[in-house]
Amino acid sequence: ETMDDEGEGFTQFHNLVVDFDSDLPELERIYNRVEGQLPKQICVAIDSIEALAEKYGIPEGRIINMLHKDLVENTNTYLVIVLEKHDRLDLDYYVDGVILLEHGEVDGRAFREIVIQKLRGCETRHHRYLYTLTAGRMKAFGPYGIRFPEPGGTWSVPDGGVNGRLSTGSNQLDHLLGGGLMEGAVNLLEV
Repeated sequence: ETMDDEGEGFTQFHNLVVDFDSDLPELERIYNRVEGQLPKQICVAIDSIEALAEKYGIPEGRIINMLHKDLVENTNTYLVIVLEKHDRLDLDYYVDGVILLEHGEVDGRAFREIVIQKLRGCETRHHRYLYTLTAGRMKAFGPYGIRFPEPGGTWSVPDGGVNGRLSTGSNQLDHLLGGGLMEGAVNLLEV
C-alpha cells in the first residue's frame, strides 16, 4: 500500500486482471514483492509459464496477458518470461525481445545455440550464437570468420626452438609434430 499526497492509502494494483480469490499464491507473492519495491522499477523473471498454466489449469496466454497488464502496464516492471515451447504463443504484441535457447547434434556432437528472434530497439548483426554452460554460467561465443593480415603489415614466425621446424604457435601441437612444422615442406594435417 502507498500513501498519496493527502496521506490516504491506496494500492498500486487498482486495476488488477488477476483475481487472487482463484488462489494463485505464486503470483500473489510476486505482486506483493513488486508493490513493496514501488516506485522503484524492478525486473521479475518467471520460469516457467507452462508450469503455472498446468498447475492451475489456466491457459498460458491468459497468464501472460494478466502479468503484462498488471506488472508491465500498471507498475512499469521489467518482465522476463521463460517458455519451454516457443512455437505455441504469438508474443509479438507483448514483448520487446524473443530469445530462443536451442540444442542439437551434428555428426554425433552436441551443440547449444542461442537465437535472437526479436530485440526491439537494438541492431542485431548476428542472430545466432553458439554457447556453452560452464560452472553454472552461460558463455556465448562470438561469430567467427577468417581474418587476414593487414596488407603491408609485418608478422613474425613464432620461434619453435628446433632447427628446421616452424612453431605452430601451440606448444602441445609442436610437441606432437616433433618441434613444429617442417620448414620448406608441404605439411598436411588430417584431423
